[in-house]
Amino acid sequence: MKYAILGLLIFLIALPLVIGMAVASDSLVFNGFIINIPDNYSYIGKMREGWLGSWQFSMLSSSIPPGKNYLYLFYIFLGHVARWLGLPLILTFHAARGLAVILLWYQLCRFVDVYLERHDAKTKNTASFITNLVVISSTIKEIGKHNPDLFYPVSMQTAFGWMLVNRPSENVVLAAPRTGAFIPGETGWRVVYGHHVETPDAYNTQLTLEQIFYGMKSTDEIMEYIETIGADYVFIGPLERKFGGELTWVNRFPVVYENVEVAIYRTGVDS
Repeated sequence: MKYAILGLLIFLIALPLVIGMAVASDSLVFNGFIINIPDNYSYIGKMREGWLGSWQFSMLSSSIPPGKNYLYLFYIFLGHVARWLGLPLILTFHAARGLAVILLWYQLCRFVDVYLERHDAKTKNTASFITNLVVISSTIKEIGKHNPDLFYPVSMQTAFGWMLVNRPSENVVLAAPRTGAFIPGETGWRVVYGHHVETPDAYNTQLTLEQIFYGMKSTDEIMEYIETIGADYVFIGPLERKFGGELTWVNRFPVVYENVEVAIYRTGVDS
């Protein structure tokens, strides 16, 4: 019975992820997560550092590297594992998560056997499964509707692939906050804003970027900001254009990559 419940639990956890990948279209990519997307992608960013060969954390969610430290070694190790096995980072992350569920379940069963009455354990298991079913069913509904929080355009994934292969030594990129959450994990590039905790002065940085893409900053103000933070590149894609602001200021910079929806510009601030 224990193993049947464990199998059902893993199935329920994996089901929304499988459905998300299945319903992705020619134009949309499932981001691989259904909850806590910024936090989970910050873990993928740490894994990317390991995938790139580092054993040290350098906080890619900040335009100013704080110096490398031996932090988040579990995620960095998973990045190395993904590289050794030739697996995608997100698949490796979920495989590790599944293993953690199995280990947790094993410990929980031991706890129940030793400390709790069987009746109470069954009651708690039933309540837990009902709660999980409610959460999962609502999530599947959002996946079916292609909730924009769970998907991003294929054109961005194509650009990310180019960025991963063509990663320069000076690689701070200015992008919309949501795009910036994906870039470190997908490409290994550093961003101006990537996470509400890891990015220094995150609130004001996010606000400034939103003002830029809403068109609330003058060209001179944008140029000064790019120079101040040392942004080497500007990423303009669907999420940046969604703000609706004027983007002619990027025409001052040469294009280094372009597809149907995405253009990446080199600012030359460190040249």
